Amino acid sequence: MVIENRVGASGAVGSQAVARATPDGHTLLVNASMHAIIPSIMPNLPYNTLTDFTPVALLATGPYVLVAHPSLGVSTLAELIALAKARPGTLNYASPGNGTGNHFATELLRARAGIDLVHVPYPGAAPATTDVVGGQVPLMLNNMISAVPHIQAGRLRALGVTSPQRSPALPDVPTFAETLPGFEAITWYGMFGPANLPIAIRNEFNRRANDAGRTDQVKQRLAALGVDPVNASSEQLGHFVASEMTKWAEVARISGAKVD
Repeated sequence: MVIENRVGASGAVGSQAVARATPDGHTLLVNASMHAIIPSIMPNLPYNTLTDFTPVALLATGPYVLVAHPSLGVSTLAELIALAKARPGTLNYASPGNGTGNHFATELLRARAGIDLVHVPYPGAAPATTDVVGGQVPLMLNNMISAVPHIQAGRLRALGVTSPQRSPALPDVPTFAETLPGFEAITWYGMFGPANLPIAIRNEFNRRANDAGRTDQVKQRLAALGVDPVNASSEQLGHFVASEMTKWAEVARISGAKVD
């Protein structure tokens, strides 16, 4: 297997290449949550996310963790919500950029909690994390691998994780749903083929992906990245992507989020 990183346009460049590929199993796409987000903020995509791909396998999922600089003086999500309501429009939050999963998940928090936070987009997770650790921006909904070392060192406080269950990496940190019932915003990674990928090929890749996810080696590697393997059918991935697209399109509508 040859891995070719086609960067650009929040994953749309690589997705377009696979959408146009021959459906023979020799060209596949591995994409993240952005696959279901960008249709709501890039209306002129050169492909249809639902009809131009064959869902193959859901590889892994993981939470975001909301971190705050200690100087903000909050230790829980409930305390943050109370502070934001007392000081509307004065609290900034960082993200890796407009339209990223972190950005949209925070916009979902804004909508669900009824609070007004100010978005400060950065050109990537690393500079955003650096400024939150330095106290230039007090908040960020970050990925686990970037946030956990700073949480453990006391440089940042973890206020909550966005998965339905608590994370094994941060077992003492509550979920958002414990404060905002039903809240869920996960990061995920899926494998897709071009439309009309033969069912036999699709099923074989699905079986192999699920088998790999059961091995200790893969579990340990994914755990180090803050995500967990998932055992799901191709049909389940298709339904999941469709539900994610509906969810994030509503967040885009409510928040007015867009790509500049």
